[in-house]
Amino acid sequence: NVTDLSILATNWGRTTATHAQGDANSDGTINIYDLSILASQWGQTISANGSTINSISKIIYDMNGPYEGCLHGVPSYYSWVTYPDSSGAYPPSGMTAMTVWGLIYADCTTTEPSNVRIEMRNMESYYWSIGQQKWIRMQAQAQPGGAHYFEDFTGNTSISADLRSESDGGISTTMVTGYNFHFYPSNRGSLPANPGDVGGIFTTYQARLILDNPAGPNNLSSAKYLAESGADWWANLTIGFGSGDNNPGIGQGRFTYLTTNYTAINFWTGGDWVIENDHGGTGLWTNAQITQNPPPLDAMGN
Repeated sequence: NVTDLSILATNWGRTTATHAQGDANSDGTINIYDLSILASQWGQTISANGSTINSISKIIYDMNGPYEGCLHGVPSYYSWVTYPDSSGAYPPSGMTAMTVWGLIYADCTTTEPSNVRIEMRNMESYYWSIGQQKWIRMQAQAQPGGAHYFEDFTGNTSISADLRSESDGGISTTMVTGYNFHFYPSNRGSLPANPGDVGGIFTTYQARLILDNPAGPNNLSSAKYLAESGADWWANLTIGFGSGDNNPGIGQGRFTYLTTNYTAINFWTGGDWVIENDHGGTGLWTNAQITQNPPPLDAMGN
């Protein structure tokens, strides 16, 4: 009904003022066909059950507690081994760029069956403009690139991934035992001329499990892979890693298990759980603030 449409509009960062009459049926209901049109108009994705792939509740969830599973091969003393963090929410002096990144890990059971690939798509980063009071997109890439790194990132060395384009516009890779998969857009995003205008960061992408060979055994239900999103500041758009000082971390979200259905993997600079457990700096967004000022959901979704 129109009330439900108003809630949907709020979640999608829109208003029903010019849409409610045309999108509601005469009996006050909205069918999936109508919602699909509305979603297309509003830059959203409708899944088979009538919901978007991403949502405000999922965005909050991704900063709302420890990881869903333990990461294989990551030392227990690493600061990011257990929970989301937002310790670098605002750009340090000298930083003029940033990037979203993603990580895929086997969980600590190392359940890595054959004939499984991880597919990713629609990777984006946004900053909240204090002056404009809205989310500004900095990066957007349907097919991010990446490589396999040692699970503990020893030496920051990597090996190539067998990346494969998929029919729905995503890109996939198999996993290599003892390595993660670390990925990111081809180009970094530029910060505004006045870095003080950055009032928050939001990153997102979508991921799922697929078969390597559709004619081979279906082992997807036994695969135990976790995904997260995070972000780093960079001194500029092209500088190399160096000793690590060129790209201080912004933070990372919650590792969540992947399934055969696409899920949105999010990070943002805040979260009540992060604040309450002192896993971030000052000036972090609360759950109420992200709900009142939602970032674009599935803006690149197919």
